[in-house]
Amino acid sequence: MSPSDLPPAGRPAPHWRTWHPLGHMPGFLRDPVGLFTEAHRRHGPAVHLRMVFSVLSINTPAAAQRILVENARNYVKDTPGYTVLRRLLGQGLVTAEGADWKRKRRIANPAFHRRCLAGFVQTMNDETAAWVDTLAAPGALASPRELHSEMTRLTLRIAGLTLFHVDLTAASDSVATAVRAALGAFNDQLLSAIPAVSWLPTPGARRMTAAIDKLDRVVQGIIEQRRRDPEQEADLLGMLMGLVDDETGTALDDRELRDEVVTTLLAGHETTANGLAWGLWLLADNPAVVDRIAAELAAESPEGPIDLDTLARLPVLRATVREILRLYPPIWLMARKAVNDDVLDGFHVPAGTVCFFSPWLIQRDPAWWPDPLRFSPDRFLDEAVAKARPPGAWLPFSSGARKCIGDRFAEAEMAVVLGQLLRHHTLRRAPGHTPGQRASVALGPEHGVKLLLARRG
Repeated sequence: MSPSDLPPAGRPAPHWRTWHPLGHMPGFLRDPVGLFTEAHRRHGPAVHLRMVFSVLSINTPAAAQRILVENARNYVKDTPGYTVLRRLLGQGLVTAEGADWKRKRRIANPAFHRRCLAGFVQTMNDETAAWVDTLAAPGALASPRELHSEMTRLTLRIAGLTLFHVDLTAASDSVATAVRAALGAFNDQLLSAIPAVSWLPTPGARRMTAAIDKLDRVVQGIIEQRRRDPEQEADLLGMLMGLVDDETGTALDDRELRDEVVTTLLAGHETTANGLAWGLWLLADNPAVVDRIAAELAAESPEGPIDLDTLARLPVLRATVREILRLYPPIWLMARKAVNDDVLDGFHVPAGTVCFFSPWLIQRDPAWWPDPLRFSPDRFLDEAVAKARPPGAWLPFSSGARKCIGDRFAEAEMAVVLGQLLRHHTLRRAPGHTPGQRASVALGPEHGVKLLLARRG
């Protein structure tokens, strides 16, 4: 290799100095969003932090684009956080790497094709309509409702039915019990994402192991039952069981099916529930946007299901979903490890560096988003403005080859739920209530989202 072939050296990123023996880890455990926000405020888009070992926080669209698209092969998921995720998710699409991931992605792609998504959207409509019907019960709107828990229950039900025709909200269902336990342990352990800690037999680690064992048993039981039953349901599990990789001629075995089921179930429904809860909180403070959505629906779909063709004719609703995802991205922080030396937006990245980048920070940066904290779906309606934004400025589902395979599913689900509700209801925030934030892989409202709903006059 000649000197001209070598990448530019780049400038070193600054270090945020601290004399605490654990570096910035106490701040991360206490308030991870606050820590990365403060690092960005103090030192700019790139800064080294000490999380027992040194990490690089770098938050620009160009850096995200380089990591996820332009030089994605150089950035792997060999990080402490993914060590914990693999304990629960196994080697599913979120955590697998290399040829293993490529094969699984090829197998799974047809299950998320538009024609398959259309059937899933029908389930979303049916279950949302049933939930909206409960609002007509006497006294249902008389007091504030805690909508984060309601959205969690609704999205879990939709996930269970679209995934393997099981109602995961049924209190007596063994799958539901296992899912609830796994979700709690999942979130607790992710904030202990230091290998030396997360693998110790702490109470939290033991709870996670027990939850995984229980979830494995019930999911494996469902898979084995499907293997014995020649009549396949038209759900995601049935599709995945029937698909074969064109290149290798192989299908997913039972362990691989387990990993994809658990990944889809746990990584999918909680992020959508959080997005819906945050969206309702934002909309409750923006009645003009709610009125625009209601007017659009009155013109295009005043009653009945909101299918994919109808969604294509609802630009304000779709833009609203994307603006919600800008302010509250499903995954607020991402991490990769550099295999070889690289340069990210002018900053030198030594081989072995764990790089953190945050859609939360990038999507709230005034350099790319004027008046960034203002909720304005119009940002996504003006094509000229949207095209002027650099690649990597909006990445709620990641980007490149590793972009979330369920992105269209999630956007459709959010649009269906919001559309069905806002057709005939208005929202306002409950006086004195503040949601707070609880950061894990996803960012949820710590104290829920309490709103007052009213029937539109």
